[in-house]
Amino acid sequence: MVGEIGRPGSVLGLLPKIRLTDVDVDLAPGDVVLFYTDGVVEARRGEDLYGEDRLRRLLGASRAMDAAGIAEAVVDEAVAFQSGLPRDDIAVLVLKIPA
Repeated sequence: MVGEIGRPGSVLGLLPKIRLTDVDVDLAPGDVVLFYTDGVVEARRGEDLYGEDRLRRLLGASRAMDAAGIAEAVVDEAVAFQSGLPRDDIAVLVLKIPA
């Protein structure tokens, strides 16, 4: 299952006072947590955004990969989606609980 924890927030370290919320999450072996910048889901091809639905499908299809493979797949697909010409930063951090 691909789900979300929390919601989008402010850029960390940019604003002096931001409101953060703690979230407790139980993770099981094989679970994956992905942190990403807006450059991933806001990658553009004309007026079409890469979006969260495409990202969810990619994560579902790549669950068997290790963390590095998932990170590479996300970056590669976001860059390829916009014909290899990123217009925004694309950064990801993947945590995978060992099986």
